[in-house]
Amino acid sequence: TPGWVAIGLDLHMGYMASFDQDLVLGTNQFLPGGQALEIMAKANENVSAVAVLDFNPNLIGGIPKTQEIYGLVRGLPEGAYAKFGTFHRSYGLGLADEGSLVRSALGFSFDIDSSYSTGFEVGIFPSPVFLNAALFNNSFASGQKSFSVKGGVTLSEFTLGGSLYGQSLDWEALALTDGRFRYALFGWARLDPVVLLLEYDGGYNGV
Repeated sequence: TPGWVAIGLDLHMGYMASFDQDLVLGTNQFLPGGQALEIMAKANENVSAVAVLDFNPNLIGGIPKTQEIYGLVRGLPEGAYAKFGTFHRSYGLGLADEGSLVRSALGFSFDIDSSYSTGFEVGIFPSPVFLNAALFNNSFASGQKSFSVKGGVTLSEFTLGGSLYGQSLDWEALALTDGRFRYALFGWARLDPVVLLLEYDGGYNGV
């Protein structure tokens, strides 16, 4: 590709085996996971456009869809950046295969449509601190806005951070039936050649 275009391919594969006493309903098969094609086009060193296409075979009709498409401005003072468009909400560790963890039940998994929202995000990284905040359309109610905040400290051997997500800008509305609120504490530590990851999630879906 030309120097102003970057292309990446993300592949995930699973294996499932299950057995019953009669070995009649047993399963032994490889399962294709999420496949994504990522394309970045650079206007210059600091301004670019990003698109991520999902080729998950479990999609309805098997038709690829656009997961993320956004503009990105970086290279600002103190490592600051801004992006706008449709993107995955910044929350917690943000692992690409985290659908296998408990967070999918909280609505934050890369294979859940509601994890992708249209809005605006800004962040800053004055080492060793990182902080970003986003405002975007509410995935569950039109005409409303949701928010997320993520921050922490990252050093060469470990990182500690936290996240907040609210489905409404009105704190009283977060306690209503359609209100959603999430929080997470996360971190990782390097014990060569192993990296340990930890995330604690909590929250509620109204009362």
